[in-house]
Amino acid sequence: RSGGETYRQPAATAATTDIEALATMLGGEVIEKANGAFIRFRHLIPLSRRHGSIELSTIEEIAGHSVATLSKNSVTASFDLTNAVYIDTATTGLAGGTGTYVFLIGAGYFENNAFVIEQLFLPRLADELAMLEYLNALVSERQGLVSFNGKSFDVPLLLTRCLANRLQPVLDLHEHLDLLHAARRIWKNDFGNCRLGTLEASLMGFERFEDIPGEEIPYIYMEFLRYGKIERLTPVLSHNKLDIASLVALVIVLAEKIDNRDGAALRSSEAKRVARLHSDVKSFERAAEILQR
Repeated sequence: RSGGETYRQPAATAATTDIEALATMLGGEVIEKANGAFIRFRHLIPLSRRHGSIELSTIEEIAGHSVATLSKNSVTASFDLTNAVYIDTATTGLAGGTGTYVFLIGAGYFENNAFVIEQLFLPRLADELAMLEYLNALVSERQGLVSFNGKSFDVPLLLTRCLANRLQPVLDLHEHLDLLHAARRIWKNDFGNCRLGTLEASLMGFERFEDIPGEEIPYIYMEFLRYGKIERLTPVLSHNKLDIASLVALVIVLAEKIDNRDGAALRSSEAKRVARLHSDVKSFERAAEILQR
C-alpha cells in the first residue's frame, strides 16, 4: 500500500496498547508509520448498490464536460469522477483556524467495481503527521478532489495542518469539484437550505436515522481525549461514512440535471438555473434548447 506503512491487526489481549484496544472495539485496524500510528477503517460498497434511490454505477456514465459545466469551468473537461478522491473531515472545531485539528478523514475512491471508503481516525493528537502522510500518499495516487464545502473548510484546514507539520501537501495540486457550490447554483433554497442531509432527503430518497448532529462532533472527540469516552465515536464514524457515500450520489443527481435531454425531469426553476449555467460556460445552444422546452 501507499507510503510503506505496516499493518497490525489489533488483538484484544491484556498486552495490547490503548490504541490497539480502541481499534478492536471500533472495528478498525492500527496503521503504524515512522511518525506515529492511527486507526483506519475500510469499507467496500459495490457499484451495483443504490444509495437511497441512486444507482452508484451511473457515475461511470458521466462525461467530463458535464462536470466542467457543473463547476462553471472551475475544473476542466478532463476531470474524471472515477479517478478522484471524495473527501470529508471531522475536526475539533467548526470555525477552522490554526488551532483546529482534523481528527477524522474520510476518503473515498473507486477501485475494482467498488467504491472504497477509508476513514482515518486520530486517537492521539501527537500522531497527526502519520495520518497526514498517509492521506498525502493516497491522494497522490489519484487525480481530482470531490467535496461538499471542501474548498472553504476541509481542504484549507488540511493544508494548514500539513504546513504545521512541515509536510508538503498534495491536495492543492488537484482540481477540486465542490458540490455545495454546484448544488446552490441549481437549487438555491428550494428545499429550505442546501445542507447535505436536506439534499439527501429531497433528491436521493435517502434519510438518516439517529444521525448525530454535526455541531456535536467536536465535543464528542474532546470527551474522548479528556475522559476516554468512546460510546459516541461510532455514530461519528457512521456520519462521516454516509457523508462520503452521499457525495457520489449527489454528483450523479447533479449531472443528470445538467445532461437531461428531454426536459421531463426538470422543474421550471431548475430548468432556468440549468440553462443559465450552460449559458455561463458559453454553451448557448444547449441553454436555448432547455429554455425553449
